[in-house]
Amino acid sequence: MTMPSIENSMEPGSIHVERSARLPAFLRFGVDPVAGALLKGWSVIRNVRSTLDAETLKAGWISFFLAGKIERTSFGVDRQKTLSAALGRMARYVKSENCNGFEIMQVTTRRFLGIVRVTVAAHARRLQEVKGN
Repeated sequence: MTMPSIENSMEPGSIHVERSARLPAFLRFGVDPVAGALLKGWSVIRNVRSTLDAETLKAGWISFFLAGKIERTSFGVDRQKTLSAALGRMARYVKSENCNGFEIMQVTTRRFLGIVRVTVAAHARRLQEVKGN
């Protein structure tokens, strides 16, 4: 297994969850100091994506995402700081929607005259335990 990097932590399909949320025990989180510094209190799930839904159901939890793409953009001069700001905006919005995670669809970076624009597109996600378990 390769060590995660900021680039694969932001690739389409990566799922970020709030670490303080009540979560199922089977979830494995990536150890990525760069990504952790960009979005404090949130981690990337390292479970195999193709089996995540089955593992979630087996553990008595459900996982769903809200339809519709969410985009958050930030501007700056440093790509890492600008990406961090865009992710922070995404995390605040996701929490305001009563969700505890988001799945990256796309991260785009544009540079013009020394100004960096980073846009993060994602789906808000929610992991929750099924009542009665």
